Amino acid sequence: MYIQHKSNRNVSVCREGKASHGVCVKNNLLVNFYLLTSLIDMHMKCGIIHYAMRLFEEANDSKDRFLEAMSVFKRMLENLITPNPMTFNGVILACSGVGSLKKRKSVHDFVIRNMVELDVVNYTSILDMYAKCMCVETAYRIFCMMPTKNVVSWTAMINGCAMNDLYSEVISIFDKMTQKSTCVISEKHMPNSITFVSALSACCHCGMVQEGWRIFKSMKDYAISPTEKHYACMIDVLTRAGQYNATLSFISDMPIKPGRNVWEALLSACRGHKKVELNEKIAKLFSLSGEG
Repeated sequence: MYIQHKSNRNVSVCREGKASHGVCVKNNLLVNFYLLTSLIDMHMKCGIIHYAMRLFEEANDSKDRFLEAMSVFKRMLENLITPNPMTFNGVILACSGVGSLKKRKSVHDFVIRNMVELDVVNYTSILDMYAKCMCVETAYRIFCMMPTKNVVSWTAMINGCAMNDLYSEVISIFDKMTQKSTCVISEKHMPNSITFVSALSACCHCGMVQEGWRIFKSMKDYAISPTEKHYACMIDVLTRAGQYNATLSFISDMPIKPGRNVWEALLSACRGHKKVELNEKIAKLFSLSGEG
């Protein structure tokens, strides 16, 4: 079965590959990490990216899977089987969730010693792995040495800084990402909705109101319509700066109906506020929204 999956390299045989996948599911064979990795490889090559990512998540959702991944990886090396970039990425993703920093670094070291060329997915997974264990400087060095970057790698670096409370660095990296000299090269570098959420959240924690407005308004430059999450982030930016009246005007002018995220952001910021008039305004808006 493993050999059969590995032979499914061409889109023309994706139908046979999917049939093999059905057999694996029916016979509960997806617990085998070799088969799971092969299926991920097949779906990626057939262009079914969303399902490949789902299999990735299922492959690395527990400590047992992490241990199995490392065990299979070790057996591959013992049998002189050269892991491909997809296999390495599966192991890196497994390391991101479980395992000591020493084990994570050992996998990275092996990748460096044995891979002729890392792809953008491998680089992104490695920098994300280091960021999650608070080795942000190492993550940033890897980010800088990447020969090519895409929106996922940029966003991973931004999120890595954010999760380690390096909010000024978040804004700095976001600005580098959105420089015309960067974006004109390829649309792959352009920020997406998730990137803007991370950047706006950083403005909130840093108290950067003007930066927050600049970033929020720049969304239209990338044809991105703000979602409720983006509006909630801007509300956080304004309320943390004490601009409650501006916040209420901002909510009133929203082109979409304020939902739970918006009201929770506002009420959380105003919790314990002593001004009766402001609380009444919030209660009235909340009631009119139909969420109350």
